[in-house]
Amino acid sequence: MRFLKPSDYLSLAFELGAAADYFASIHQEGLDFAIPDECVLFLEYQERENLFTEMMQIMNLPNTRILFMRVIRQIGGLHKEKYAILESMVNEAEINIATSKDDHSSLPLDQWHDPVRLKSDIMSLMPSGIYAGLPLIAQQDLVDAGECLANRQPTAAAPLLLRCVEATLREFHRCVTGETSQEKDWNTLENEIGLSIGTARWFIIGPLKNIRINHRNPTMHAEKRYNLEEAQRLFYQCIEILTRMTEILTLRNRPKGIA
Repeated sequence: MRFLKPSDYLSLAFELGAAADYFASIHQEGLDFAIPDECVLFLEYQERENLFTEMMQIMNLPNTRILFMRVIRQIGGLHKEKYAILESMVNEAEINIATSKDDHSSLPLDQWHDPVRLKSDIMSLMPSGIYAGLPLIAQQDLVDAGECLANRQPTAAAPLLLRCVEATLREFHRCVTGETSQEKDWNTLENEIGLSIGTARWFIIGPLKNIRINHRNPTMHAEKRYNLEEAQRLFYQCIEILTRMTEILTLRNRPKGIA
């Protein structure tokens, strides 16, 4: 999996900020006694601490991880040090993003306007195997969106791209939770998925929230218009999250013993 995307670091930064008050609410004195509620609280505290340190390791934030672990050992200390932790994260994230290889983000932006690729070879703009793993309705929406982009109809392309992501999201939700996605809104699907995929939620939820808040919700209003570059960038974001969801399902369905 790839975690070197701005949305991943933003998600971690948001969660750290939200957790600052939580960690500050735990007091060592109370944890020293065998009070059942406090013991449960401490187990939850340890679980969150382990989650954050694991994610910082996965996301290649060694200096931030060391700083976080040093601060968190002083229970209640995270709140006043959170800005130093976030600054360290920003510095390391900028280096990671600048040096990471764009291994599947397809073509330079100017080549995305090639109507031939958009009309007849849309799979070439995606990592191998991703298109085939999409639900049939999502495949058709993606093809139709490519037609719109090829014909320079960006506002028409946007809702088709979002329909494609939502159809795939609902199938992803069904696969990872075992529950129906019918009658559930996008935000509810995000929340339920986040509870079902463990640490992989960092890989999925950030991009989904970004698309929902910045594109899906505004696009529901008729007055929202897209220019061609905006639609092309939305296309890239949608391909990214489609790829991530497919990768998660591929890992889950891979037979044991297969690396």
